[in-house]
Amino acid sequence: MTITVSAGVTDSGLKISSGDPLLVLSGGTVEDSAVLSGGSATLSSGALALGLTISKGGTLLGAGNVESADVNGAVSGVALTDSGTMTLHSGAVASGVKVDEGATLVVSAQASAEATLVSGGALSVAGSESGAIVESDGDEVVSSGAVAAGDVVRSGGFLDLVAGGTASGDRVQSGGNFYSDGGVLSQSVAIGTVTTTTVVSGVTVSSGGAIQFAEATVLSGVTLNLAADAGLESLVISKGGAVTGDGYLYESAFGAAEEDAAVVAGSIDGVTAGGVSIELLSGGTASGLAIYNPDDVELAELQIDSGASATGTTVGAGAAESVGAGALASATVLVSGAEYVEGVSDRSILSGGTAYVSSGGIAVDSIVSANGGIYVGAQGIAHKSVVFSGGAVVVESGGVTSGDRLVSSGFEWVSSGGAIDAITIEGGSAFIYAGGVVSGATLLSGGGEEIDSGGVGSNATVEAGARLTVSSGGLVASAAFCCLRTAGRAARRWRAVACWAWARPSPATSRRAR
Repeated sequence: MTITVSAGVTDSGLKISSGDPLLVLSGGTVEDSAVLSGGSATLSSGALALGLTISKGGTLLGAGNVESADVNGAVSGVALTDSGTMTLHSGAVASGVKVDEGATLVVSAQASAEATLVSGGALSVAGSESGAIVESDGDEVVSSGAVAAGDVVRSGGFLDLVAGGTASGDRVQSGGNFYSDGGVLSQSVAIGTVTTTTVVSGVTVSSGGAIQFAEATVLSGVTLNLAADAGLESLVISKGGAVTGDGYLYESAFGAAEEDAAVVAGSIDGVTAGGVSIELLSGGTASGLAIYNPDDVELAELQIDSGASATGTTVGAGAAESVGAGALASATVLVSGAEYVEGVSDRSILSGGTAYVSSGGIAVDSIVSANGGIYVGAQGIAHKSVVFSGGAVVVESGGVTSGDRLVSSGFEWVSSGGAIDAITIEGGSAFIYAGGVVSGATLLSGGGEEIDSGGVGSNATVEAGARLTVSSGGLVASAAFCCLRTAGRAARRWRAVACWAWARPSPATSRRAR
């Protein structure tokens, strides 16, 4: 005998067995009931079921609405609504279920579903799913060990493939999104919004669709292109592999990883790294990277190992570039942050950041402007730096600079054990502290050099309008002073050929060519 629940009626605690089917009419409600083996329940359109249990061999069907159900049997055609959840347990099957906004259909391991319509809700697959349609704001997640076959993702929908999950013949239409935990890439691919039909990991993504990976390993001969809207949490580039584009590496949702977010033995070009670290292994190359630290995490760094090279890196706040012994960094731009040089840094621009050169490191042709600086420590060398207003070079014990130019209020300091050679001072100032040494300085009009007590200078040339100040206890050897009295007349030159020191009461002795 059929058990009927009419409009406006709510029945609960029912046990539906073989020979006594349940029919819930539009407007009727059934709750906390069970469909036993051999039994069946039919929900008419507009009917509602809550807290159903479908036993193995039981059946739920119809066009009505379900808010919650545990299924070990079979389900067909019903709709999940209003944050409702239906769980298909091992051995259960479902066909044509509609998952509305806020609702979730869970397909457990050994369960299966087909022709599911995900319309703003979520489909979580640990078993198998075939022929699903995922509409705008819908999301299908295929877990490790699960299989999704022949699914279609429409504009605004999402297909998430977790590592170990399998997609076969799935299609993502224009405006749809395919997200993968990633894995080993043996073919070149573009991620982000694609402009041509792309097949990856068993999924065909049409032009206008989007591909996103969490991580990727790029093999030799493979190129991964990161579009501007594409990002990765983790990346390994094998020797001969390449990553290019305007995309980004980003910090994991669980915080900064202890290991590097990217390890590069091949090449990486144009990528932005936010709050993560990149290591260039020997033979690895980088070009046009930008690295910064948005959340002040523990580490945000480009590490360049021996035999690796980077060109045109931009280093932002809280980030760093480390140039190891035997490594090369060219045309780095330090907007903020730091550069640590034990290899070679060539043509860096410091417009707010600081370079630390030590342990055999060499900085060549650096440009230092306002709020930028270079610290040259033990066994470090800076050569031909140009220092503009507000910029500074500090030479510490064991450090050496040569061929520097100080322009328009640029500064250079040398402390005990440090040395400056062949500096040209055009409008800035050099300060030689006790134990520091300067040789071959050329002071042009507006430039100044101050030698403190215990400091030593030699072979200085002081042109008209320049200033050389030697404090009591300071020492200068072989200084030349030049003066042009009037145009067209020969310059007069005074030269001291023996070591001499000024020692007169404070204020410090000053000799200006005029």
